[in-house]
Amino acid sequence: MEESTFKNEVQRHFGERADRDDQDTETCHQQDFANFKINIPYLIQHGGERVLEVATGTGIILEMLLKAGKDAYGVDFSNGLLKVAKTKRGIAKERLLCGDAEKLAFTDQSFDSTCVFRSLHHMESPQRVLREMIRCARKNVFVYDSAGEWRRLVKQTLVRVGLYQPLYAFLRGQPDTGYRQATETEGPVKVFYAEDVIPILKRSGLRIVKTMNLRSN
Repeated sequence: MEESTFKNEVQRHFGERADRDDQDTETCHQQDFANFKINIPYLIQHGGERVLEVATGTGIILEMLLKAGKDAYGVDFSNGLLKVAKTKRGIAKERLLCGDAEKLAFTDQSFDSTCVFRSLHHMESPQRVLREMIRCARKNVFVYDSAGEWRRLVKQTLVRVGLYQPLYAFLRGQPDTGYRQATETEGPVKVFYAEDVIPILKRSGLRIVKTMNLRSN
């Protein structure tokens, strides 16, 4: 799948399913909401006053930050999702920006912190997104996403010995492109795990202050 095709598919998927996506998030990701009771207070405590949420979607996290008194803003490239954030959660349109997370329309260090929740696997280049988040943050970058755990370790092992692609092609009938098609409750995905974030942050000169091992859905 080409880069422009993947981006267009992600944008189309969430644009068409904006209202339903919000309902699916609330009903199908209950463990995430349990985890938010742990990681959102940490973000509120250590994130500073001015916070940018990347891939804010329908504003679930952004609403929490605003209720905590933060000068918070959200960016997403789906107008459909942002419309739900305005109409369902009453978030002011001035705090919602439509744009590409790989090219954030903000000056360097314009926020105390930047954050992204369960969305890097919907990005064509999570690396570019993280670099943009780092550029825009004065203090901290917060990332919450699914861990690959044993799946990632098995893949890495098979890649090292040159067996991953042959085995994948044998089982699936085609090479692994790294992309996954959308499902009823999940948009198009490019395989990327929470464990892949840490080396990117370290290469950018950041110090890892805290990691949390939380349960997944």
